[in-house]
Amino acid sequence: MVDDTWARGGHAQSAVLALRAAGAARVSIMVAARWINRDYADNNQFVDQLQDTYDPQLCPVTGSACPVA
Repeated sequence: MVDDTWARGGHAQSAVLALRAAGAARVSIMVAARWINRDYADNNQFVDQLQDTYDPQLCPVTGSACPVA
């Protein structure tokens, strides 16, 4: 399941429950993007410390290859 940039998680969690009720054995949620407002000082500090680049081959949970193919 892919959620949008304004996700807070509530809709995604509801969708997961619906998918599980419909028989899904496993459900993954991916937020495709996040808009960061640099007007908030804490966000600037967060962005400035980012060093890693995005690698779509890495699982966001394990940090290596996805355990579920």
